[in-house]
Amino acid sequence: MKSLTLVRHGKLKVREETPILSLKRGSDMYGLVQDYNYSKLSDTSFPPQVLIEKCSGADLYICSNLHRTADSLCRMGIKEYRCSAFFN
Repeated sequence: MKSLTLVRHGKLKVREETPILSLKRGSDMYGLVQDYNYSKLSDTSFPPQVLIEKCSGADLYICSNLHRTADSLCRMGIKEYRCSAFFN
């Protein structure tokens, strides 16, 4: 039986670098959104072993074209996957 597993990425670097409470003006929010969209995963964020086991051996891996999704797959040991802006 085939199944579909949806995975959310881990903690982002942008949250470490720009705490939300540090924003002073509305225009700061635009920069935060841009940084959020292009952020990689935090250096301390790793998927749990149970997730790695659940996702290993799948026939196909797909993800958005955001850095953090590729980071998540790489940290799970997945080398081949398809990315698309459709999933952003």
